[in-house]
Amino acid sequence: MKTKMKPNWKSCKLGEVCKLAKDRITVADLNSQTYISTENMLPNKTGITTSAGLPTTSQTQRFCTGDVLVSNIRPYFKKIWLAQNEGGCSNDIFVFRANQSIDSRFLF
Repeated sequence: MKTKMKPNWKSCKLGEVCKLAKDRITVADLNSQTYISTENMLPNKTGITTSAGLPTTSQTQRFCTGDVLVSNIRPYFKKIWLAQNEGGCSNDIFVFRANQSIDSRFLF
């Protein structure tokens, strides 16, 4: 089903407005406030809670303020968060980083 776009909008592919971030961060630099997993992401884009623990690996995915984090487990829960800080996240989360010409709030 195709929806009608506003006249000044342009149709494009996701890869044209953002990239999948692949940066890494040391787990020792994280805490329960800066680590995100699918367990502490709330459904329906309603935010996050404090993490119950950190991974046992030495490194994990890094995210930056403004990145859009999307849980890739049970996507129908719509666990999506616009990062308010920098930190690290589980490998079960996609980290989308908007191109400089795109407002990440719109991507969210």
